[in-house]
Amino acid sequence: MTLNKYIEQNYSNNLVKLFKVFRKKNKFNVAISKINLLKCCEILEKHINYRLMFGTLLGIYRDGELIAHDKDVDIALPYTDIDKLVDVLPILESVGFSVIRYDPDLILSLGRAGNYVDLYFFKYNENSKDFCCSQYHLEPLDFTTNNTVSYMGREFPIINNPEKFFTCYYGFNWKTSVKNKQARFRKTKGE
Repeated sequence: MTLNKYIEQNYSNNLVKLFKVFRKKNKFNVAISKINLLKCCEILEKHINYRLMFGTLLGIYRDGELIAHDKDVDIALPYTDIDKLVDVLPILESVGFSVIRYDPDLILSLGRAGNYVDLYFFKYNENSKDFCCSQYHLEPLDFTTNNTVSYMGREFPIINNPEKFFTCYYGFNWKTSVKNKQARFRKTKGE
């Protein structure tokens, strides 16, 4: 079964509205998000190649902690593993996660205890020789490197060169915390 079919059979067609209500009703809670990160990654690591991403990686890498003013937990997956989520979702659901948003070409969001985890799907682009998700790019080594970051007494897989990624998407001042600053798009690879 494909992930699209699983979502169609198990979740309502109104996930867009569900996600908007979920975000509006709930505030980011670091303690809950730590638990969500641990639970989600403990399950994913047995089945799917993943990497911490965006604000989750930035906070842990820079500050040794999730960013208190963040909105979610961010995880990147290679698109080739997307259908493996069909086997993983029932396990995630058994520990309290549920799908609250799904765009088959971009993202799957899992809600639990009022907070959520975003799983971003990065497709390999033969022309640019990198992985893309919307306008975000990862280098080919990013899903094969054994780089990790220590957090909460365990190791989490991360991209090959996080500082290059942070500079590209958060700017040269990425080492300074700026409330509500999200990763910016870049127009073309290498820009």
